[in-house]
Formats: sequence, structure tokens, C-alpha cells
Amino acid sequence: PSLSLFTYRRIRSLYYSSINKSLNPIADYPIYEDKNVAHEIFIEYQSLKNEYKSFIGWRPLKTKKKHTNIIGKYHTRKSEGEEINNSIWFFGGSTMWGTGVSDSDTIPSIFNKISGQKVMNFGQLSWTSRQSLAQLITLLGDGLNPSKVIFYDGINDVNIGCRTEIKEVSVHARENVIKNSLKDNLFLKISKDIKYPIDKLIQKFRNSRYAYDCDFNEYKVNKIADHLINNWYTAYLILKAKNINFYAILQPSIFTSEAPYDYFSKKEINLLNNKRKQFNAVNRMILKKIKLKCKQDKSFCYSIIDGQDWIKTKSNIFQDFSHLSSEGNLIIARK
Repeated sequence: PSLSLFTYRRIRSLYYSSINKSLNPIADYPIYEDKNVAHEIFIEYQSLKNEYKSFIGWRPLKTKKKHTNIIGKYHTRKSEGEEINNSIWFFGGSTMWGTGVSDSDTIPSIFNKISGQKVMNFGQLSWTSRQSLAQLITLLGDGLNPSKVIFYDGINDVNIGCRTEIKEVSVHARENVIKNSLKDNLFLKISKDIKYPIDKLIQKFRNSRYAYDCDFNEYKVNKIADHLINNWYTAYLILKAKNINFYAILQPSIFTSEAPYDYFSKKEINLLNNKRKQFNAVNRMILKKIKLKCKQDKSFCYSIIDGQDWIKTKSNIFQDFSHLSSEGNLIIARK
């Protein structure tokens, strides 16, 4: 069964590539004017490979494509007006990295076009605030210095931390994958291959790859909120010692915006309803703990920005619950 499924998926992928279409239905959403370009972007996205990297977990391999370019010593997404020293450093997950848009339409690229200020995009796919903090420490350890630093966080910390199988926070998205891959156990590898098609069937009927428990697990809600704010506070203190301004933005999502999503499938909408409970529970706690932290260090308050209500448009801009179109990235860059 595993071999059959692998062969089918491979042939299907090659077929879609041959007709210049991606396997991702998002490319046909009304958020894209040019559907052919959208499919090209997602074909490039689906072809990305990652490598293990100390302290940060993983990063994408370098690539040079029409819409997606991963370059430089730190394997960063190419930006308009890019410069690594004395520039504004942007950190975050896949929304900051620019899932579903070209290099020129990421948040840092658009920010550069609006402001004229030099930028550097250190956003990475599926990264949490803890990984951004580790990357920041590495960059400073290499003797580099920004003019300002922006952390754009919240969604990955919640979406990953609230998974039922996650028992301890802090954690990143691929802890179990890396842990199991390092086990020198032939039986484990064979059983994993055999189990794969069964897992896919379970996901299909479950409507989601993961189950979540933050809507009733108060201990985990507290831990996720604590780690996010303490990661921000650690970055703030490090940069304050170097007289560099730091800004932490609690990022918006489809749950905190006014943008429509009636073009989503019924399955996606059902998934949103489940995720909404997780984000409501954790974000309430984050805001509560921010107030407590501000009482301890008032100057830290000026570094925290609640961006949850930034998206007030009635236009179609969401790819899913978090990723934005180029128009959505423009809204964030302006803010």
C-alpha cells in the first residue's frame, strides 16, 4: 500500500507540473488575479527542501527560481531593498517568509517599497518565536547589527503548541519528525512506511492533520503564552543592551479580521471552527500576561503591538487562517 500510494503521489505531482498547475487548490482562489502565476508560485513552494541546522531546527536549501529565491549565508528569502547590516530585520513564520506570494510581494519587500528603508527577511516556514530568538542570537554572535528588529508572532506558537500530542512547551513543528529520523531502528522505519497510508485515511475522516486541546487544557494555554512573551522579552533585553529598538507584533489571523472566507471549502471552514477555539483561548491569555509583564517593566510595553485587528478589509485576502495574498501583505506592511 505504501509503495502504491508513493507511486500515485509521484505521478500525480509530475502530471500537475507538466501542465503548469500545482497540487494546491489555493492557487485557484479569488485572491489571485493571475491563476497561472499562482500555480507557478505553489509549484516552486512544493519543490522546496530543508536541511537540519543547529539551534534553529531546520532551514530551506538555497534555490533560484522565477518567484522564489533562497539565498545567502542564512538561507533567507530574497527581498526588495535587501541589506543585512544596519537594516530592519523581520522575523516570523511562513506569513513573514511569504507563503503563496513572490519574492517582491512579501511583507519585508513591500515595506521597503513603501518606506525606502533597507530590510532583511529572516522569516522561515513553520518557525515559532523560540526559533526566531535563536536565529537572532546567531546573527548577533556573527557580529551583525540591525537598525531595528521586528518579531511577527503568535500563530505558529499557538497552532503548534496546541496540538494534542504536544505535552511540553516550548516545541517546534518537527520535533517528533527529527527525533524519529535519528533513531537507528529499521523496524521503526518500515512500520512508519506501512502506517503512512492508514494515517492519511484517518486525516481524511478527521478533517485535520492534527487534534488540538487548548480549548480545555489551561496548563498548556498558560505555558504557550508564557513562552511567547518571555521569548519577546529576552529579545528585547538583548537588543536594549545594544541600543537597538525591538518590536513584537501579535499577528492578526482570519479569526480577528473582517475579511471574508466564503470561498473556502466546507472542510476548511469546519477546521477553522476548531482552530478558532484554540486561538481565542491562548490569545486571551497572551493579552492578560502582557499586562502583567508591563507592570514589571513599563518600557517593554512600548515594544509590544497588538496587531490582531489590523485587517479590516472586506476583500478576499486570506489563503487559509493565517497566510495572506499580496494585497494582505500590503496592509500589514503599511501598518
